[in-house]
Parts: sequence; structure tokens; C-alpha cells
Amino acid sequence: MANQSERAEAPPKSTVADGISGIARELKRLDAPLGFGVWDLQTADRRGEAMNALKGTGGQPKHLKDGYQYVGGFPSHRWRVATTDEHYRTLNYGISQFPRTWHPVRDALDQAYHYVSIGPGTGEKDRIVLRHLQSMASDETVVYVPIDISGDLLRIGLDTALRDIDDDRVEVLPIELDITDAEALQGLKIIIHELTGDSPVLYSLLGNTLANFSDDRRMLNQITELLASPQDRLFLELATTREANPKLAEQAASEYEGSRTFRDFATAALHEYTDLPSGFGTVHPTAEIIDDDQVLRITTHLIADKTLQVSVKDGDDFKLSKGELIELYISRKYTPDALDQLCAGLSRVASGRQGFRKGGFGIAMELLSVAGVGNTKKALHPVAGSGAEG
Repeated sequence: MANQSERAEAPPKSTVADGISGIARELKRLDAPLGFGVWDLQTADRRGEAMNALKGTGGQPKHLKDGYQYVGGFPSHRWRVATTDEHYRTLNYGISQFPRTWHPVRDALDQAYHYVSIGPGTGEKDRIVLRHLQSMASDETVVYVPIDISGDLLRIGLDTALRDIDDDRVEVLPIELDITDAEALQGLKIIIHELTGDSPVLYSLLGNTLANFSDDRRMLNQITELLASPQDRLFLELATTREANPKLAEQAASEYEGSRTFRDFATAALHEYTDLPSGFGTVHPTAEIIDDDQVLRITTHLIADKTLQVSVKDGDDFKLSKGELIELYISRKYTPDALDQLCAGLSRVASGRQGFRKGGFGIAMELLSVAGVGNTKKALHPVAGSGAEG
């Protein structure tokens, strides 16, 4: 990693402001929607695709499209409540312990970076990262680009992320964007380069977000393409399991089964997009062992308790038969070997893994660079007194 004397200078505040103004003018020229300070760069057909997935159009299983679990005011509210539930340990532990557990990554961020946060959630982690990046940037401007498919959740996260942050030394460009859209990601890459020039950029995907995509490997490959410079970094936070066996699979499913707030969140999008009545059906998480016995995948379904004709907000409707499933949510827990395989195309700059006090689960943090660049050491940094088992 380059030291501070070797880093590219961050653009001055006036240059950043001019860059944002230029992008805004171009978006207005193209009639791109702007609202409430969040720039919506979604493709026009994104809502139609989500509704077709929910209806099972074309014979596909009925499911919520990646990311649409969070879209809308009601799902965003339910997600925020779930983050405080001590029974939902992967989420609650990750947020509450982040100030301690991210130290290996923090110590490796020893120069000024601009910050692109993909899925900032409720904002607590971004606030901590931003404060550190500002401390490394001296009097330079830090560009902060929080990105989320949910404009409502983006606003929730921004309120927390910017608390106590020096407004004079940060330029914020929140973007509402479906990152599964490869074309949209290319546009994002252009915007980030326009704002940051040749200065290094830290990208983050925290809170086990990568594990929630139907194809986690493909998404990691797409996101990695955003790293335009050998000095750019990618900060991943992922849920771990000591090993993948039937006993731990059962325990993984029970974490989601035992959290009422998670179950409420999992069905919130159905109530946002359809006229399904509250309390309809059974929310049922199950876990299976995949990827050569290296990963636990937890899939949460709604099981219909009776046959019902369901109206959708796009004006269409569909039949839901008794016992039929709607896939609501996917998550994963990775073994150490699975993490190595997942990150095989990248170089490790820093790594830290902590376990929960009970059971075989925990959290891993990986700071990565493009392959062949940077310090590739693999370090284990347990937190004193954490009872690390993962």
C-alpha cells in the first residue's frame, strides 16, 4: 500500500462541487429524476421486473427480486426495527460491535480515501468509517457516495452517517441505484471518476449484504469492476460459520426463525406491493449446505395457508395456491475456506474475524484490492474477550 507521501491529492472542494454541479446539469438535460437530495439513477423497467418476479411470470418461482425487500417506506421501517433485535444476531452484533471489530481494516487505511458505500443500512458503520477517513484527509475534501436501491433506507442511513461529521470537509452524493444492473454500475463508475479523479477510493459492502444476493459471486465480480486503480480498496463484511454441517445449518435457520422483527421485515415488501392481508401465511426459514459443503445458505419463504387471488400495485393480479411458496430473503454464512474461494480473484490487504460468544458463527472483515496489488498477508485479529469461535 502506498504511504501518505505517495498518494494522489484529493480534489479541492471547489473542484468536487463543480463536478457534482456538472453531473446534476447533465442528469437534468437527460430528464433523469431528482428528488429530496437523492439522485435516482434506476432504469425505467426495474419496478416491472420486480413485480414480474413476485407474480412468477414466465414460470419462474415466485420471489422478491434482489434488493426489493428494502424498497418502500414500510420495508425500510421494518428493517430499521430489525437491526435492534438481539435475537437477530448477525445484524445486531455486527452493528453494535463494529467500533471494535473493524480495527484491522481501519489500521490498514493509512492514507486519504474517498468513500463509496454500497448499502449503508442504518448508517452507524458509515459514520465511523467517515470519521476515520476525515482524520486521514487532513484539510482535504472527502467525497461520500452512499448507494442503495431504497431511497427511503438511504435517507434513514444518511441521517445517522453524517451526524458529527465536519460538513465543510465532506461532499455527499446519495444515489438510489439497483447495483444488480450492470449498465447502471457502468454509469456509476463514470460518476465516481468524475468526482474523485485519480485519488484512491474506498468501496464498502457491509452488513453481510453480499450474501443476500441470489448470485453472490457474480455480484462481487461486478462490484470489483468499480475499482479503477491499484490504490482503490473494497471493504467486505460477511457472516461466518466455523464449518458447514447439519447441526449448524439448523442453528442458522433458527436465528431467523426466532426473530419476530426479522419475520415482520421479511413480509413487509409483500404488504408494500400487494394486498396480501397482515398475518397471511407462515414465514419459514430453512438452511442448506452448498458449494462443496463450505457455505450455509438460509432461504426464507412465505408459505400460503390458503388459496388467494392477490392484487399487485402494478394493476395486475396472480393466484397464490394453498401451500405455495414465495421466496422472501436469502442469506449465507461462509466457512473460512469459502471466504478464501470467494475472494480468490482479489488480494487481501487486511483481514479480521470475530466469533459470537456462543455457537459457531461470527463476522469476517476483508479489505481487498485488485489482484496482484498491495499487501497480501492474511491476518487473524480476534477481539479480546469476544470468545471467538468462528
